[in-house]
Amino acid sequence: MKEELGVDIEILAKSKINYKWEHKKERIIERNLKFKGSTGNAFIAKINPPNQEIKIQEEEISGYKWIKKEEIDNYFLIDKQKEVAKKVFDEFKEYF
Repeated sequence: MKEELGVDIEILAKSKINYKWEHKKERIIERNLKFKGSTGNAFIAKINPPNQEIKIQEEEISGYKWIKKEEIDNYFLIDKQKEVAKKVFDEFKEYF
């Protein structure tokens, strides 16, 4: 997080959900990707100390947006992303 967002964080919890995704063949060809997909985990973290300003590393991240968990359907385009996000929010409901 320090490299990509310029902030120090404190990890509160790691999700037990390991998610996977694969790109469609057309996307791999179109973007000349060297990989088919990836895997990942979600974390709950807080910026610590809390007064730090987020400064994104523009080579790695094109932008960010804070959304409410009720807005997931408006921002995730792929059903699998929505499904995983809802499971993660449910898993971490004690933090929301």
